[in-house]
Parts: sequence; structure tokens; C-alpha cells
Amino acid sequence: MKACTLLIVLLATPLLVAAQNKTGTLTLRVTDYAGASISTAHVVIHPNDARSRDVVLSSGSPFGEFSAILASGVYDVFVSSRCFVPMAKQFKVASDRHESATMQLHMQFSEDSIAEGCPTPDDFGSEQNLLDVIPSNIPDKIPPKK
Repeated sequence: MKACTLLIVLLATPLLVAAQNKTGTLTLRVTDYAGASISTAHVVIHPNDARSRDVVLSSGSPFGEFSAILASGVYDVFVSSRCFVPMAKQFKVASDRHESATMQLHMQFSEDSIAEGCPTPDDFGSEQNLLDVIPSNIPDKIPPKK
């Protein structure tokens, strides 16, 4: 009887190990074109596995770093922030690995973004930091187009 129980445990162990979900870490640093951190970015991590749910990260450190522990696999990462053009990139997360990357957003110069109070191309000097020109107050309502 003991030998039978031991045999069942030994045969079942590889199945239990295979069923465990191996994880890795994905850390993103979101910056503008000059390398300044964008801490207000909104990050959505979408797994290519239809059974898994999206991971939403909307508040990072003041240094624009966003981190998530994910099951190993392939993920589409979407990043957006007010006044910037959204960006998407694909990442592979491996078991017991730490993947780091920088996603660089570019300013959005459109009528809608300017109506929201975003900077215009004329607001930038040759050496002026973007953080100096991005408004700190966000209007409650977008003014109507004229």
C-alpha cells in the first residue's frame, strides 16, 4: 500500500509542477523625447492569452516607473498620457526573469490637445525642459471648438 501511494505521488509531482504558473517581472520607464519621466502615464498590459485579464497601471513612481509581476508569456503594452501620442509595444516575460524597458512618448500637437491646455510647438525653447511647460492644472471641461 505504501509503495502504491509513493508511486502515485511521484507520478503526480511533474503534473503539479507543470500546472504552477511561473512568473516574471516587467518594469517600464515612461519618458518624453528628452528623457524626462512621465509619472502621469496610464499603462495597460494586455496578455496574448485570451484567458488572462488586462493589467492596468495608472500611477507610477515620481520617476515614471511602472512595474508588474506577470505570468510568463507575451504581452502587448499600451502607454498613454495627456498631451502625448499613445504608444504600443510587445514584450516577452520569461519565468523568474526581470524585463526592463523604456517607452518614449512624443508630444501631441493637435487642435484637441492644445484646446485641453497642452503645449504648442511655440512653447518650447531649445533647452527648455518639458516639465516647465506642461500645465499642472487639468481643466474639468474641454472648451468647444470654434
